[in-house]
Amino acid sequence: MPKVKRKHANSEAFYFADFIAEKEASGLSKKSIQNYIDVHSKYIREVGNTLSEETIKEWVHTMLSNKMNPISINFYINQIRVYAYWLMNKGYLNGFEIKKLKTQEPQIKTITDEDIRKLLERPSVKSSFTTFRSWAIISFILGTGARASTIVCLKVEDIDFVSKEIKYTHLKNKSSAIIPLSSSLEKSLRAYLNAWDIGNNYLFTDKFGGQLTVNALEKSVRNYCKARDVECKGVHSFRHTFAKKYVLNGGNVFVLQRLLTHTDLTMTKKYVRLFNNDLHIGYDNLCPLDAYQSSKYIKRK
Repeated sequence: MPKVKRKHANSEAFYFADFIAEKEASGLSKKSIQNYIDVHSKYIREVGNTLSEETIKEWVHTMLSNKMNPISINFYINQIRVYAYWLMNKGYLNGFEIKKLKTQEPQIKTITDEDIRKLLERPSVKSSFTTFRSWAIISFILGTGARASTIVCLKVEDIDFVSKEIKYTHLKNKSSAIIPLSSSLEKSLRAYLNAWDIGNNYLFTDKFGGQLTVNALEKSVRNYCKARDVECKGVHSFRHTFAKKYVLNGGNVFVLQRLLTHTDLTMTKKYVRLFNNDLHIGYDNLCPLDAYQSSKYIKRK
């Protein structure tokens, strides 16, 4: 694929294999590794074995001509760009800039207060295990903002009811974290654990006591929402709802970053920007000037 400095008989295969090996050694997730492999294969099929500024522009133009969603195109551009910049840094490819398409900020889907109230109504003691589990999972996301991939790895021992803390050991960025356990979430988890004997392994198990998969979790939540007459906008929408409510309640953006386990403030700032239209709600109660004007520190004449 690279046009310069071919040092091997099959340089393209060697370069990409070396690139993947470095990513694996860095601890990148299997899913992210597979994304690079899939996009690289797509590029080879559609453009060929040459990587250059011209061929990338040709590739993007073809995807646009096929009326592909710009957000999807940007995903492919980003994947191939990481590889191309790696080649440039290694000296295997002459440098050039690879730009993504300009797109409108995608709307983040959240759940309405009315629907949240329906979903958080505690199931009866006669409810099935999957119903009770889905209720507890939704409560967990709304109480922590956790990802589905983090939730399925949680074990009972990760919930410390004494210290009121939750330990994450399987995060997206391969790190760990400890976040607070709120009083409401504590009550929900205790109700779930008291209703069902799930043992001391995974917190949210399948019907047979094994680890729940992300796909099974998402299907279970969709069915639960349907049973409660609530449109399911995806499990991630509960994480977005957590972030939105936290922002609107005046939460600290740096604390939100830690709660959502973002590696930097980029996505956290995005939440603040997207929910900016709602920030006027109750602003008089939060604005420092209003607080001073209504306080005893201002002498009225």
